[in-house]
Amino acid sequence: MKRIISVLLVAVMVCGILASCGGSGDVSVPAGMKLISGEDDAYRLFVPEKWIDISKEGITAACRNEADTSNVSVTTFLVLEKNPEGTTEAPSTTETPDTSATPDTSAIPETSVVPDTSAPETTAPAKRSEREVYIDRYWAKCVISYTNELNGFKIIEQGEKTKLGGLDAKKYVYTAVYNDVEYKNMKIVTEFGGLMYVFEYTATAERYDSNLEEVNRIISEFKFIDGIS
Repeated sequence: MKRIISVLLVAVMVCGILASCGGSGDVSVPAGMKLISGEDDAYRLFVPEKWIDISKEGITAACRNEADTSNVSVTTFLVLEKNPEGTTEAPSTTETPDTSATPDTSAIPETSVVPDTSAPETTAPAKRSEREVYIDRYWAKCVISYTNELNGFKIIEQGEKTKLGGLDAKKYVYTAVYNDVEYKNMKIVTEFGGLMYVFEYTATAERYDSNLEEVNRIISEFKFIDGIS
Protein backbone atom coordinates (compact mmCIF):
# COMPACT_ATOMS: atom_id res chain seq x y z
CA MET A 1 0.00 0.00 0.00
CA LYS A 2 1.86 2.99 -1.34
CA ARG A 3 -0.53 5.45 0.32
CA ILE A 4 1.19 4.73 3.64
CA ILE A 5 2.55 8.14 4.53
CA SER A 6 -0.97 9.20 3.69
CA VAL A 7 -2.15 12.45 2.27
CA LEU A 8 -0.90 14.09 5.43
CA LEU A 9 2.73 14.20 4.32
CA VAL A 10 1.88 15.28 0.80
CA ALA A 11 -0.09 18.13 2.32
CA VAL A 12 2.73 19.08 4.66
CA MET A 13 5.06 19.46 1.68
CA VAL A 14 2.75 21.38 -0.63
CA CYS A 15 0.55 23.39 1.72
CA GLY A 16 2.93 26.32 1.81
CA ILE A 17 3.23 26.63 -1.97
CA LEU A 18 -0.17 25.68 -3.39
CA ALA A 19 -3.21 27.87 -2.81
CA SER A 20 -6.29 27.68 -5.02
CA CYS A 21 -9.97 28.20 -4.53
CA GLY A 22 -12.64 25.59 -5.35
CA GLY A 23 -15.69 26.90 -7.16
CA SER A 24 -19.11 26.34 -5.66
CA GLY A 25 -21.23 26.24 -8.82
CA ASP A 26 -24.90 25.69 -7.97
CA VAL A 27 -24.10 23.86 -4.72
CA SER A 28 -25.44 25.33 -1.51
CA VAL A 29 -22.32 26.17 0.48
CA PRO A 30 -22.54 26.37 4.28
CA ALA A 31 -21.88 29.79 5.80
CA GLY A 32 -18.21 30.56 6.26
CA MET A 33 -17.10 27.61 4.13
CA LYS A 34 -16.10 26.89 0.53
CA LEU A 35 -16.41 23.88 -1.75
CA ILE A 36 -13.17 22.20 -2.82
CA SER A 37 -14.39 18.92 -4.33
CA GLY A 38 -14.84 18.67 -8.08
CA GLU A 39 -18.00 18.53 -10.13
CA ASP A 40 -17.32 14.91 -11.06
CA ASP A 41 -16.81 13.78 -7.47
CA ALA A 42 -19.61 11.76 -5.88
CA TYR A 43 -19.31 13.84 -2.71
CA ARG A 44 -19.13 17.44 -1.57
CA LEU A 45 -16.27 18.47 0.71
CA PHE A 46 -16.54 21.92 2.29
CA VAL A 47 -13.78 23.54 4.34
CA PRO A 48 -13.51 26.88 6.17
CA GLU A 49 -12.98 29.79 3.78
CA LYS A 50 -9.52 30.56 5.14
CA TRP A 51 -8.23 27.03 4.58
CA ILE A 52 -5.97 26.52 1.55
CA ASP A 53 -7.13 24.17 -1.20
CA ILE A 54 -4.25 21.79 -2.01
CA SER A 55 -6.21 19.27 -4.06
CA LYS A 56 -4.40 17.33 -6.74
CA GLU A 57 -5.38 14.54 -9.10
CA GLY A 58 -7.11 11.79 -7.13
CA ILE A 59 -7.02 13.68 -3.83
CA THR A 60 -9.34 16.41 -2.54
CA ALA A 61 -7.47 18.19 0.25
CA ALA A 62 -7.00 21.41 2.17
CA CYS A 63 -4.64 22.63 4.88
CA ARG A 64 -5.35 25.17 7.58
CA ASN A 65 -2.73 27.72 6.55
CA GLU A 66 0.94 28.03 5.59
CA ALA A 67 2.10 28.10 9.20
CA ASP A 68 -0.19 25.30 10.40
CA THR A 69 -0.17 22.49 7.85
CA SER A 70 -2.87 20.51 9.63
CA ASN A 71 -4.97 19.13 6.80
CA VAL A 72 -8.02 17.19 5.72
CA SER A 73 -8.42 15.07 2.62
CA VAL A 74 -10.74 12.64 0.86
CA THR A 75 -9.54 9.83 -1.36
CA THR A 76 -11.51 7.16 -3.21
CA PHE A 77 -10.46 3.86 -4.72
CA LEU A 78 -11.83 0.46 -5.62
CA VAL A 79 -12.47 -2.02 -2.84
CA LEU A 80 -9.32 -3.96 -2.03
CA GLU A 81 -10.57 -7.42 -2.88
CA LYS A 82 -13.34 -9.26 -4.61
CA ASN A 83 -14.73 -12.58 -3.54
CA PRO A 84 -13.67 -15.78 -5.38
CA GLU A 85 -16.62 -15.48 -7.76
CA GLY A 86 -15.23 -12.17 -8.99
CA THR A 87 -18.09 -9.98 -7.78
CA THR A 88 -18.10 -7.25 -5.20
CA GLU A 89 -20.53 -9.16 -3.02
CA ALA A 90 -19.04 -9.62 0.42
CA PRO A 91 -18.18 -13.15 1.57
CA SER A 92 -20.11 -14.84 4.33
CA THR A 93 -19.59 -12.87 7.52
CA THR A 94 -20.54 -15.47 10.11
CA GLU A 95 -19.06 -18.86 10.86
CA THR A 96 -21.13 -21.97 11.55
CA PRO A 97 -19.57 -24.18 14.24
CA ASP A 98 -18.94 -27.82 13.36
CA THR A 99 -21.50 -29.84 15.32
CA SER A 100 -21.15 -33.03 13.29
CA ALA A 101 -18.77 -34.68 15.76
CA THR A 102 -20.43 -36.20 18.87
CA PRO A 103 -18.70 -37.91 21.79
CA ASP A 104 -18.53 -41.72 21.82
CA THR A 105 -20.84 -42.89 24.62
CA SER A 106 -20.64 -46.64 23.87
CA ALA A 107 -18.16 -47.26 26.66
CA ILE A 108 -20.25 -45.58 29.35
CA PRO A 109 -21.66 -48.14 31.87
CA GLU A 110 -25.43 -48.57 31.91
CA THR A 111 -25.59 -47.21 35.45
CA SER A 112 -23.78 -44.02 34.48
CA VAL A 113 -25.49 -40.79 33.63
CA VAL A 114 -25.10 -40.05 29.95
CA PRO A 115 -23.98 -36.45 29.51
CA ASP A 116 -26.20 -34.08 27.61
CA THR A 117 -24.55 -33.69 24.22
CA SER A 118 -27.13 -31.33 22.78
CA ALA A 119 -25.80 -27.97 21.70
CA PRO A 120 -26.32 -25.24 24.31
CA GLU A 121 -28.49 -22.32 23.40
CA THR A 122 -26.36 -19.53 22.03
CA THR A 123 -26.99 -16.11 20.61
CA ALA A 124 -25.98 -15.90 16.97
CA PRO A 125 -23.23 -13.34 16.35
CA ALA A 126 -24.36 -10.16 14.68
CA LYS A 127 -23.84 -10.34 10.94
CA ARG A 128 -21.72 -7.57 9.50
CA SER A 129 -23.01 -5.65 6.53
CA GLU A 130 -21.16 -5.84 3.23
CA ARG A 131 -19.98 -2.28 3.79
CA GLU A 132 -18.57 -3.16 7.21
CA VAL A 133 -16.73 -6.15 5.79
CA TYR A 134 -14.95 -3.95 3.26
CA ILE A 135 -14.13 -1.29 5.88
CA ASP A 136 -12.66 -3.89 8.24
CA ARG A 137 -10.69 -5.44 5.39
CA TYR A 138 -9.28 -2.03 4.40
CA TRP A 139 -8.18 -1.20 7.96
CA ALA A 140 -6.60 -4.62 8.49
CA LYS A 141 -4.36 -3.99 5.49
CA CYS A 142 -3.57 -0.50 6.75
CA VAL A 143 -2.42 -1.88 10.10
CA ILE A 144 -0.07 -4.36 8.44
CA SER A 145 1.43 -1.69 6.19
CA TYR A 146 1.66 1.02 8.85
CA THR A 147 3.26 -1.36 11.34
CA ASN A 148 5.96 -2.18 8.83
CA GLU A 149 6.52 1.25 7.31
CA LEU A 150 5.67 3.97 9.84
CA ASN A 151 7.94 4.79 12.74
CA GLY A 152 6.26 4.70 16.13
CA PHE A 153 2.90 3.58 14.73
CA LYS A 154 0.39 3.42 17.59
CA ILE A 155 -3.37 2.92 17.40
CA ILE A 156 -5.37 5.30 19.61
CA GLU A 157 -8.93 4.51 18.49
CA GLN A 158 -10.05 1.61 16.36
CA GLY A 159 -13.34 0.95 14.60
CA GLU A 160 -15.70 3.34 16.38
CA LYS A 161 -18.96 3.33 14.43
CA THR A 162 -19.88 6.72 12.99
CA LYS A 163 -21.33 8.32 9.85
CA LEU A 164 -19.77 9.94 6.81
CA GLY A 165 -22.17 11.81 4.57
CA GLY A 166 -25.04 9.77 5.97
CA LEU A 167 -23.37 6.41 5.30
CA ASP A 168 -22.36 3.96 8.01
CA ALA A 169 -18.64 4.36 8.58
CA LYS A 170 -15.86 3.56 11.05
CA LYS A 171 -13.35 5.88 12.68
CA TYR A 172 -9.68 5.17 13.35
CA VAL A 173 -7.08 7.34 15.07
CA TYR A 174 -3.36 6.62 15.23
CA THR A 175 -0.02 8.34 15.74
CA ALA A 176 3.29 7.96 13.92
CA VAL A 177 6.63 9.74 13.78
CA TYR A 178 7.99 11.40 10.64
CA ASN A 179 11.21 13.40 10.57
CA ASP A 180 11.30 13.26 14.37
CA VAL A 181 7.86 14.87 14.63
CA GLU A 182 4.87 12.98 16.00
CA TYR A 183 1.75 13.21 13.85
CA LYS A 184 -1.79 12.22 14.72
CA ASN A 185 -4.16 10.96 12.04
CA MET A 186 -7.92 10.38 12.00
CA LYS A 187 -9.50 8.23 9.30
CA ILE A 188 -13.23 7.89 8.71
CA VAL A 189 -13.84 5.09 6.24
CA THR A 190 -16.93 4.00 4.37
CA GLU A 191 -17.81 2.11 1.17
CA PHE A 192 -20.41 2.55 -1.50
CA GLY A 193 -20.94 0.87 -4.85
CA GLY A 194 -17.56 -0.85 -4.87
CA LEU A 195 -15.62 2.29 -3.93
CA MET A 196 -13.91 3.05 -0.65
CA TYR A 197 -14.18 6.64 0.63
CA VAL A 198 -11.53 7.71 3.15
CA PHE A 199 -11.73 11.04 4.97
CA GLU A 200 -8.52 11.93 6.80
CA TYR A 201 -7.49 14.62 9.22
CA THR A 202 -3.81 14.92 10.07
CA ALA A 203 -1.88 17.29 12.29
CA THR A 204 1.10 17.26 14.54
CA ALA A 205 0.18 15.65 17.84
CA GLU A 206 0.67 19.05 19.45
CA ARG A 207 -1.89 20.80 17.21
CA TYR A 208 -4.36 17.96 16.66
CA ASP A 209 -6.87 18.88 19.37
CA SER A 210 -6.83 22.61 18.66
CA ASN A 211 -8.31 22.08 15.18
CA LEU A 212 -10.93 19.49 16.07
CA GLU A 213 -13.80 21.97 16.24
CA GLU A 214 -13.24 23.03 12.65
CA VAL A 215 -12.58 19.47 11.50
CA ASN A 216 -15.76 18.17 13.13
CA ARG A 217 -17.73 20.79 11.26
CA ILE A 218 -16.04 19.76 8.00
CA ILE A 219 -17.12 16.18 8.71
CA SER A 220 -20.68 17.18 9.59
CA GLU A 221 -21.04 19.19 6.37
CA PHE A 222 -19.60 16.43 4.17
CA LYS A 223 -22.25 15.15 1.75
CA PHE A 224 -22.66 12.51 -0.89
CA ILE A 225 -24.63 13.49 -3.97
CA ASP A 226 -28.32 12.55 -4.20
CA GLY A 227 -28.95 8.89 -4.74
CA ILE A 228 -26.19 7.56 -2.51
CA SER A 229 -27.37 5.76 0.63
